[in-house]
Amino acid sequence: MAESLSIPGVPEPTPVETEFVLGERQAASVLFVVIVLVAVFSAIAYLAGRSAATGPVKAAAHTAAAIPPPRPLPKIPPASKSVV
Repeated sequence: MAESLSIPGVPEPTPVETEFVLGERQAASVLFVVIVLVAVFSAIAYLAGRSAATGPVKAAAHTAAAIPPPRPLPKIPPASKSVV
């Protein structure tokens, strides 16, 4: 029912299975490279942020708007003691 679509004279490709095995040294090397890259990019970010600042940061003057004191609550007369 299913016909082979192979070309005469050309061998069919065989499936290839590959396997990556990381030993202790290879895993340590990859981890070391990752740590170095993180350190380099952190240093670049630090220097970029430092150069972006125009000058030393000054303390902001106290410019908060004055908040008026709350209005006093209205006086409610005490409940009368009526005996039913």
